Amino acid sequence: MIYQYHDIILHYEILGYGKPIVVLHGLGCDLEMMKSCLEPIFTNNVTYKRIYIDLPGMGKSKASHEYASSDKILNVLMSFINNTLDEPYLLIGESYGGYLARGILSRNAEKIDGVMFL
Repeated sequence: MIYQYHDIILHYEILGYGKPIVVLHGLGCDLEMMKSCLEPIFTNNVTYKRIYIDLPGMGKSKASHEYASSDKILNVLMSFINNTLDEPYLLIGESYGGYLARGILSRNAEKIDGVMFL
């Protein structure tokens, strides 16, 4: 699936149903790394909707050098979250994704039920 933010194409995948979990990978990776780590945990659990995101400029997401800034990436992620989720969610961030998760938490704490940093 894709989400468009100005000239940014954000690629993401949704697996499962239930309480949303937004999953952010680290720098220089893609969502496949997080899927391979986390999906074995959810094999027998159908109560969570996992939303794996390729960060701008990584994986299948496209971005110009104009968005090579943590603040701008955070703005893209906040737009995605605010436009695709209308319910409380969980958040998982690995390495740089954890850094971005802290930014999301600071801007959207009232909608976040829990955070896991890897």
